[in-house]
Amino acid sequence: MLFKSAMPLTIDDALGRFGLTQFRPGQREIIEAVLSGRPTIAVLPTGAGKSLCYQLPAVALERLAVVVSPLISLMKDQVDALTARGIPATFINSSIPPDERESRLRAAVRGELRLLYVAPERFRAAGFGGALARAKPGLLAIDEAHCMVEWGHDFRPDYARLGEVRAQLGATRLVALTATATPDVRQVIGEQLDMEDPAVFVRGFDRGNLRLSVMSVQGGEDKLRRVVALLDEPDARGKPAIVYAATRKKATEVASALRGQGIKARAYHAGLGDDERADVQEAWMRDDVRVVVATNAFGMGVDKRDVRLVVHHEMPGSAEAYYQEAGRAGRDGMPARCVLLFNHGDVRLREFLISSSGSDGPPRPAAVVEAERERLRAMMAYAYARGCRRAFLLNYFGDEVHPCGGTALPCDSCAARGDEAPVSDEDHLLVRKVLSCVARVNGAFGRKRIALCLTGSDAREVVDGGLHRISTFGALRGKPLNWVLDVLGTLEAAGLLVPEGDDYPCLRITAAGREVMHDRARLMSALPAERAASRSAKKTRAMAADPSSSSDEPVDEPLFQKLRALRARLAADEKLPPYCVFHDRTLAALARERPATLDQLATVPGVGPSKLAKYGAAFLAALRSGEAAAAPD
Repeated sequence: MLFKSAMPLTIDDALGRFGLTQFRPGQREIIEAVLSGRPTIAVLPTGAGKSLCYQLPAVALERLAVVVSPLISLMKDQVDALTARGIPATFINSSIPPDERESRLRAAVRGELRLLYVAPERFRAAGFGGALARAKPGLLAIDEAHCMVEWGHDFRPDYARLGEVRAQLGATRLVALTATATPDVRQVIGEQLDMEDPAVFVRGFDRGNLRLSVMSVQGGEDKLRRVVALLDEPDARGKPAIVYAATRKKATEVASALRGQGIKARAYHAGLGDDERADVQEAWMRDDVRVVVATNAFGMGVDKRDVRLVVHHEMPGSAEAYYQEAGRAGRDGMPARCVLLFNHGDVRLREFLISSSGSDGPPRPAAVVEAERERLRAMMAYAYARGCRRAFLLNYFGDEVHPCGGTALPCDSCAARGDEAPVSDEDHLLVRKVLSCVARVNGAFGRKRIALCLTGSDAREVVDGGLHRISTFGALRGKPLNWVLDVLGTLEAAGLLVPEGDDYPCLRITAAGREVMHDRARLMSALPAERAASRSAKKTRAMAADPSSSSDEPVDEPLFQKLRALRARLAADEKLPPYCVFHDRTLAALARERPATLDQLATVPGVGPSKLAKYGAAFLAALRSGEAAAAPD
């Protein structure tokens, strides 16, 4: 049944068609701009109500709105919701047979629809755009418009043709919507769509119910412990959660490790079949699965409002990707937590992904690669920031900037009262030493060798590179290596150092870095806190020399040798060196602590998620049989 009236509906009357009585912040202004005929760019974060900004104009105008959307599942969900309210809507994509596609296109041309959702790939079909133009659409809405930008975080080639599609359809109104677009991205969207003097709205990025934090972690085992602890916090315990991983392999490993801890978790990534991905998503939506461990393939169009926790297991490649994914927490307006687990080694992974992403096809333009690196540097700046994280993100997206406070939950920096300020005299001198070291090697070495040089390491890679002969060798002697790497990361994020090169990036000092090095300026953020890892690193080295040295408790030598024999068999089966299964120090800890369950086994140093899944059952069985052999008659 069509909505008919003598004249178009008012905005408020149209709002009533959706069962709503008021707008969310920013919606009315955007809708008024769209209805006025001014080309419009709307940037609203996940959960802020973007869809109403094109659905309501279609109802108010009583004309067809063509909605370009990249997600088949989102199309179906929105069409189902619209038709349930009596608003004529449908979609055309590859999930329906050709004759049904033709039938729906004819319905649009006859004026029987208010909204027609179309995948961007559909415009490749010969004659489709021309046939749709006969429907004389009153509005063209482009959802996820950031996909148009080649150096954006989710570029899709078919989006690049939408400027031509706009001209072909002849729609009198145009709106481009996205959840993540910096000022540069917004400019490119306007240019590609040939928008003249567009109205630009950036609203709603301040999600006051989200508690933002970054946790510095040592590695994979530490990350697993942190994820488990976060899931067990009172506000998150038993509630739905998402853990984002950088690769398919990592998503699978982490999901397996969480199941080993008794947590209902499943992996979701593009390497799974369509049916399995749908099964994971539906199980999570039904609360049959508590945690989805996913790559960035998961989340767009998924509207689960009670997610209490989103954890990033690795650092995303951009602040856009991070905030879009983190924003899937707390969509019901209740408090939720968004945590980035940060290890500087994750930066190398992201650099590798940037440099290798064109390896299966033609080389990507240098400008595209450099833009991705710049966005990675912005994400590093977020990770290393000592000021308000909320203010950082609001500034990045061009929204009104204000720090945590009032009704906004404090981020970890604000909770620690860690505002940015010039570093102390002592830290300023330390920073100058680091910058001097980088300047002296003149872009010839990467982060690790520079950090080894600063700490006075006699490692072969330092000596072979001649780094032991420069004046800054050992300038930070006694400081933990990981902490020095964090300092280098802080200086990168501040723009004082820049990595250059693809496979093995080397550090070079920038003009701003030389100003600090020559004492003409100061770093305007605090250095990272020194990790307690310096003591644990010494302990680890001692354990490597003597497996029993980590504790005053004696090691059960027969059990230790039994575990070594099991390790040898497993290594031989996989044609691996024995230490690739477990180090002696891990076997000593197993013989000493005698874990009885997978959960207990996971807490033993050296037992990471993948090794827990691969070898856990075998070693538990050996430990149980060892206890039986040692029991008195």
